[in-house]
Amino acid sequence: MAGSAYGCGPLDVRLEAPDAPLGTRLKDALALYDVAWEGPGHRVQLVAEVGTPAASPAAGRFLSLARMMVDATTTGLRATTVSGAWAEGCFDDSGEHWLLSAPVELSGTDLGEAEHLLTLVLTTGWRRSGWVPMHSGAVTDGERCALVCAGSGGGKSTFTAALVRRGWRTLGDDKLLLRRVGAEPEVAAVLHTFNLDPRSTEWWPELGDLRRLPVYSTWTDKRRVPASALRADGVATVARPTDLLLLEPHADATETRVEPLTREAVLSCLMHQTVVPDDRDLARHIMGTVVRVARGLNGWRVYVGRDAYRDPESLAPVEAALR
Repeated sequence: MAGSAYGCGPLDVRLEAPDAPLGTRLKDALALYDVAWEGPGHRVQLVAEVGTPAASPAAGRFLSLARMMVDATTTGLRATTVSGAWAEGCFDDSGEHWLLSAPVELSGTDLGEAEHLLTLVLTTGWRRSGWVPMHSGAVTDGERCALVCAGSGGGKSTFTAALVRRGWRTLGDDKLLLRRVGAEPEVAAVLHTFNLDPRSTEWWPELGDLRRLPVYSTWTDKRRVPASALRADGVATVARPTDLLLLEPHADATETRVEPLTREAVLSCLMHQTVVPDDRDLARHIMGTVVRVARGLNGWRVYVGRDAYRDPESLAPVEAALR
């Protein structure tokens, strides 16, 4: 097995994995975390192997997802997927120590499940480092910082990319870390890559033919595109969130429309951008952080037409609301 080191935000991940195809998939996924953080990271040791399926499935008492179940153990966590891949983590003061095993016949969707196990490893490390992982995007102009939220396939990446082309900087399009430092909230980037549909080149031809890039998931036709492909200086690492934008795709709309959100709607939206495991102490920390951050955010519902990005000024109403 070959060993490799990766800086995944506040984590120092050391991976030992076979040289095909499981190891390649995990290494490619870890290499996406391209935002360098200063200082020593929280240690995560991950050993991946091609082995036998899990002896028995986890019951989902800690976390229950569509294709993965997670249980707490006396020393850490144990997870299994529907394909038979599994992972076990043991935690101590030196960090996390994980073993990830996948059946020898894994390919396609099943390899995607091994990547889901990797996400569990990273998410656990981020939480144990004091951060709340968020499934949202974010942009900043140096003064304002807006969290960009939407349902799955709701257009976060395209919307964020469009704002970057207008001079904003992105902290990410669907993976962020959130915490409070004293009384102030802080959001931080872990990767600067957009997940864009090849259709994006209809609006932004400078991206070239995105279909030449590999499809990064068996569940989507999107391609991973570096944020620098849109603007070399279009990225940021840390910001203080001030606003929340909830996207509402509107196929029949001819222009972008912005409406204020209630405080209750802001909180509900932000809660839907994270996962709360069935662990009392962990849930208290996550929900406490989200509630306190939500109280300080201005909220906006943004109706975006299907072809809104053909007009370079389509996002002017959004910028007016933020500024």
